[in-house]
Amino acid sequence: MIVISEEQLARLLQVTTRYVRDVFEEFRVGEKEYNLLKCISKYIAQSRADLGTYVNLKTLADILGVTERTVRNLTEKKILFKNDNDKYELKENIKSYLKSNSDVAKMNEAKRKMVELRYEIFQDKYHEDAQVEYILSDMFLKFKARLNSCIRKIDNDIENYPDRNRIDILSEHILKALEELATYEPPSNREELKKEIE
Repeated sequence: MIVISEEQLARLLQVTTRYVRDVFEEFRVGEKEYNLLKCISKYIAQSRADLGTYVNLKTLADILGVTERTVRNLTEKKILFKNDNDKYELKENIKSYLKSNSDVAKMNEAKRKMVELRYEIFQDKYHEDAQVEYILSDMFLKFKARLNSCIRKIDNDIENYPDRNRIDILSEHILKALEELATYEPPSNREELKKEIE
């Protein structure tokens, strides 16, 4: 058996010493020495099979820029995957992590938009369908009441006037009713906001 040090094996394969520790751990014979033939055989087999690069939990956490605890949580949630040797295939796990982050970002964006929409509703920029129906009904009922009251006023006012002046009186009362309709103020959403805050 030919033994090689960790640093020499890393230089020979042009990899890092951490890679040597992670991938060839099963061929370690001393504290920092490895069985050269078995390591080379595994390295060649791995490169031919294109199995990818496997890293341990700490290395993956460093690469992703998260804590080891986060990697464990993501593994429990089946976002990241490890093999039987508790190693993580780097390429696939990075893809999976980025996809999950994009899904989380989309979810957070949707939540943010919902909060903004609710805020705009409370600022009276938008109204729910039921509120619009209520507002229109309220507005038309008040307008109808105003026109009904105009009938009596018009009847009293035009009784003593000649025909030419009656049209002026009619138009005056109708214009007042229309002006009142134009200045109609709908109920505000701010009252609901106060109730929700309390």
